[in-house]
Amino acid sequence: MLEDLELLLLLSYTEAPPSHVFKWLEEHGYSYKASRSLLEAARSDEESGSRHALRTILGEKVSRLETKLETFSRKSESLAEIFSITLLSAPLMLYSLALFNPRMVAPLTLALMTLNAVIIFTYSSVYPRELRALKVGPIQVILAALPFASLALLSLPPALVLAALAAFSLPGFLYNFTLVTRVQRELRENLELLVRVASAPFHAFKTVKPEKLLAGKFVSNLTPSVRLSLFLSAYWGTDREAMLGLKNTYEKILRILHSLQARALLNGLTNLVGLFLLGFASSLISQLLESIARVELLQSVGVPADVRGLEQWFLAYLLFACMAYSGGISALSFGTPLLLPLWLPAAALAALAGLSAGRNLVIIHG
Repeated sequence: MLEDLELLLLLSYTEAPPSHVFKWLEEHGYSYKASRSLLEAARSDEESGSRHALRTILGEKVSRLETKLETFSRKSESLAEIFSITLLSAPLMLYSLALFNPRMVAPLTLALMTLNAVIIFTYSSVYPRELRALKVGPIQVILAALPFASLALLSLPPALVLAALAAFSLPGFLYNFTLVTRVQRELRENLELLVRVASAPFHAFKTVKPEKLLAGKFVSNLTPSVRLSLFLSAYWGTDREAMLGLKNTYEKILRILHSLQARALLNGLTNLVGLFLLGFASSLISQLLESIARVELLQSVGVPADVRGLEQWFLAYLLFACMAYSGGISALSFGTPLLLPLWLPAAALAALAGLSAGRNLVIIHG
């Protein structure tokens, strides 16, 4: 489905009247959804024989995207701080509470999970919709749901459950990694094609074969509009200045996308350390509770404690933290949490390393 940004790229840089472009799209099976302002601009430009209105809207839209990026950056930084506190710091206080009021662990754990789910949803909602370059389908939904099966294994040792979480996420990791790699390759190829056509001294179809522009199943939302723009510009004609304008506009969009993904990667690397520490703290508190239970210290002061039940809540939250971390980075990078399997193996292994370090520390000092 081509929407305003894609249609503006398509309509602004070809000499064919907008009505011809819309008709061509319909005849060749391309669906589109145009806003009223775009249709009015297209009608105005068709009457005047220029592309002034469409290019003005496109320039304004790209400027708004840059503004949205700045707004998203500020909001995401604030959300990232809250996310780090609620996802990684607050549980440490929750674990300490288990020593004095075990009954509060379950409701507070559920409250933290709910809060972090809301934050992830907020990440997705503030992400600039026009920059969601990746198409998400039913396969991603299924692969994103698969790791949640590890929650059924809470009765097993924590290390095995975390290893299972990493294993359950591997199919999604492989699929999404391949998909994201294809998207990045497509986006690079689009720019290469634009540079070649814009700098070529002769007709575009002598530089790029027409069938290459329209062949294949594209995985990026931006690719069809760029390839169609090149094809129709060559088919109906355009000038060098217009082609340079298309290239420069596309480069701006790519810079915005890369900036979003770089920020998400930096945030993700920082929070991996937090997951390690969360796993480490989970291990230490669990062993401390086991030691206290053995000497019946809690019972002696009238605090009943189901240590095994508490450990399962700790483990459930550790699994959730890995998935919430991965969903949050996915939302920051692509505007959807459904690509969480991309980061889940690393998250599970970081938590597992922390868990093992906590166990080994106690064994060494024991």
